[in-house]
Amino acid sequence: MARFVRTSGVNNAGTNWDLHVLSSGKYEGYGIRRWDGNEYYYGKMVNGTRLFGAYHWGNGNCSFGEFSDNKRNGKTLFIYGKDPSNIDYYFGDWKNDSKHGKGVYVFSDGSWFYGDWQNDKKQGVRIYYNATEGYAYYQTFNNNEKTSSTKIPY
Repeated sequence: MARFVRTSGVNNAGTNWDLHVLSSGKYEGYGIRRWDGNEYYYGKMVNGTRLFGAYHWGNGNCSFGEFSDNKRNGKTLFIYGKDPSNIDYYFGDWKNDSKHGKGVYVFSDGSWFYGDWQNDKKQGVRIYYNATEGYAYYQTFNNNEKTSSTKIPY
């Protein structure tokens, strides 16, 4: 039998609370989960684990996308920081909470790069646009180390 559960109240001390359907002792469906330190998740849960939704950390970082085994897995938008004038973001593939696969990382100054990631490290070929210079570069990386960079003529 499924039932809607609110586990505890919220106060200024930041107690944990949940608003989810509880089925067979596990969270199911859409709801909100909050932890101490202003950390919370709202989205869909299946069999007690996050599936798709938004996760907010107390430091201002936010993640919107797919989860598996309570980790970012699949397509996800990750926003770094809480100051609107100084936010970086990444949209792309994730695996086990790490950038892994294709994605684009955009810096607060308008610079960006698109390419491959492996276990949260830059890997392979990427295009980098430097907003300050106004130029793009073709770059290669191996295990987060830049191995070549060529300015793209236009």
